[in-house]
Amino acid sequence: MRTRENPIKGKRAAILLVFVVMLFLVLAFFSSPIFFQEGKALPVLRALAAVEFLNRDLARIDGLVIKYLQKDGPAAPLTDYLAGHGWVFKDQLGSAIFYERNGQTLSVKARKLTRFYTVYELDQEPGISYAGVQPEIMIMGPDLQTYDLDATRWEFPLVLTIFGTGNGTAAIVEFSIDGHNLLQLIPEAQRTLPVHRLDNEIDRESFRKWLAYLRRMAVLRVRNDEQAIFSAAEEKDFRELMERVLRISKLRDISPGMGDASYLVVSVASLPFRVAADGHYKVKFAVEQGRLRAGWAGEILIVDVEPLVTSLVWTPPGRLSQSKGW
Repeated sequence: MRTRENPIKGKRAAILLVFVVMLFLVLAFFSSPIFFQEGKALPVLRALAAVEFLNRDLARIDGLVIKYLQKDGPAAPLTDYLAGHGWVFKDQLGSAIFYERNGQTLSVKARKLTRFYTVYELDQEPGISYAGVQPEIMIMGPDLQTYDLDATRWEFPLVLTIFGTGNGTAAIVEFSIDGHNLLQLIPEAQRTLPVHRLDNEIDRESFRKWLAYLRRMAVLRVRNDEQAIFSAAEEKDFRELMERVLRISKLRDISPGMGDASYLVVSVASLPFRVAADGHYKVKFAVEQGRLRAGWAGEILIVDVEPLVTSLVWTPPGRLSQSKGW
């Protein structure tokens, strides 16, 4: 007499098999440097698991750059996915693939991830229409910083955001303090900064308003300026925008306080002028991405106080990284 196979045992065996395969993939993943070619390893692993175990033809790799992963083969899964957003295949030149929609072009770079997978890097979000929309880069940074006279270095934590089409980086093309050109103080390798696309999370006008509120807050931290004081309605609006931006910061992992900002550090000894007590210095940065250009201006105040800690870099209350999230 043949015994019937226990379905519960069969299900447990299947779960155990999946667990063993997943464990093997994780061990192989973290022991192979090639998987780190796309940046952080875990987002790639999640996309790989979606392709292998959820039978997805195409899976997004979470992160700053817009990337998708599929099993090695023709680009049909990508083409079908983009067709759902109105993009039509136009041409392919080597590893570069081009799609069109309403006169716009979407560019894709294809590359291998081992011989089993292909990664596609897109130059814009496929689900957003940028027709008639002028791209814009906005720079977040500490509008006002205070350093002790004995500070040995000045730090500039910057976060670049973009609304509209564009790639994931921008280049620093200008850096000056009180009119002194100091671009040469930034090593070439540090002049390329990541750009965070925010179109899906917040509209640019709300984001611009939030940045304006931040600048007024920076002024109020150091002096009582009647023009910068918030009304009750503005305070409520600022609080709501701050909560909204903090949610985006947490979801997108974009936070200077969490180490995700691009920290540009300048040695005080390398400055072409002598730092004076009660000095007031104006700082300017400019970045470019193709034809886009954006500028940022901040201020540094110098005080002469007795050091209370061993570090000669005094972190002021108004520094951007001291705020929650952004």
